[in-house]
Amino acid sequence: RRLVDNAHDAIFLFDQDGRIMDANRVACDQLDSCLDALSTLAAWDIDQNATPEGFEAMHQRLRAENSAMIVGTLQ
Repeated sequence: RRLVDNAHDAIFLFDQDGRIMDANRVACDQLDSCLDALSTLAAWDIDQNATPEGFEAMHQRLRAENSAMIVGTLQ
């Protein structure tokens, strides 16, 4: 948790449906929002390139690769 909280990059944790479950301080600051407000949003609410279909494809890829994360865009 300390690594995420002290990172200089915005870090989000999404559930399998693309909803924001957690975000670090940098993410909140960049979006000028608090975690409570962000937790009502989905990936496509904060990234104009993200779509529910793209998120589902990324989620399928994570499961197929038995991975915990993908760094980069949500496209």
